[in-house]
Amino acid sequence: MAVWDDREYGPQVVRSLHSTRREFRRVWPWLQAAADRYGRTNTMDGVWARIADGECQLWVEPEAAVLTVIDVYRDTGLRDVRCWLAGGRIDDALKIEDRITVWAKTIGAERILITGRRGWLRALDGYEETMTTMVKDLHHG
Repeated sequence: MAVWDDREYGPQVVRSLHSTRREFRRVWPWLQAAADRYGRTNTMDGVWARIADGECQLWVEPEAAVLTVIDVYRDTGLRDVRCWLAGGRIDDALKIEDRITVWAKTIGAERILITGRRGWLRALDGYEETMTTMVKDLHHG
């Protein structure tokens, strides 16, 4: 059963934690692969805690998953939906992106941000590259 959850950025549909947990376990290998490419920043339990607490949103298709986070900038009130982790088949991920776009508009978001490999930029319509993330690993070299 889905319920409305009125957060500071607007209402969202919340699925039961049991069914969401089952889906999360199913798609975790795809999300873990994305997290592992970035470094040791997230664990399965840590990501699940953020989903269960409503800090991020889990989007799934049969062969892809995306996690989003809503960022509200205190100074300006600007609202972004940030795609945090994504993995799986690209055609299913693009279906999710379509749903995220519709949802982002309903919560008053002004932008969708995606941080990832440049290959995603070629696959997505309407996105432009605005910055590059540079990482210096202090433990290796």
